[in-house]
Amino acid sequence: MRKRNYYYSGLATGGKDAARLNAIVKGESRVLGVAIWYAEGVSPSQALLSICDMRGDPMYRAYGLLPPGSDFSLGEAFSRLQARFPGYSLTTAGDQITITKDDWEIELWLNNSPSVLEDAVGLAEKIAGVGDGLDIESCCSRVEVWSDTPDPFLEYLSEFHAVIEVLRTFPGVILIDPKEPALI
Repeated sequence: MRKRNYYYSGLATGGKDAARLNAIVKGESRVLGVAIWYAEGVSPSQALLSICDMRGDPMYRAYGLLPPGSDFSLGEAFSRLQARFPGYSLTTAGDQITITKDDWEIELWLNNSPSVLEDAVGLAEKIAGVGDGLDIESCCSRVEVWSDTPDPFLEYLSEFHAVIEVLRTFPGVILIDPKEPALI
């Protein structure tokens, strides 16, 4: 059975609120983030707690569709990302690159599974204006970019955009927002 994600907001002053929060934390649902705000003159016991419901979706997500004959390689992507992100930690494991700084991370994964071609055909059908020279339906591999780290104040949005810009440096990469779906 899949556990539900809840959004809980209330004063943590005991009673029903504390019992509900306790049930959430003990496994009634999946807790994805806790934030505590203190107003001037408010004691910690009266602090507002919020448990964020991210509904399991990544905070940031994009696909870089790779047409046949693309010169994209993870090794070269790693080099370009390293140059773009000095001061960040970059690691590789198999077909995946992870970029981290402090408590934030973003992932890139080269997906060569057979389902990519089927997904590409579906994306091409849903995106208006793809007849403008893009051959989305022939893409049989893609680079998936995502960050599961909650970013409620969009502090890392520029880093996500920088990763997208690095992918743009590879000729032929077709950048897609898979949620809409739309070209980026």
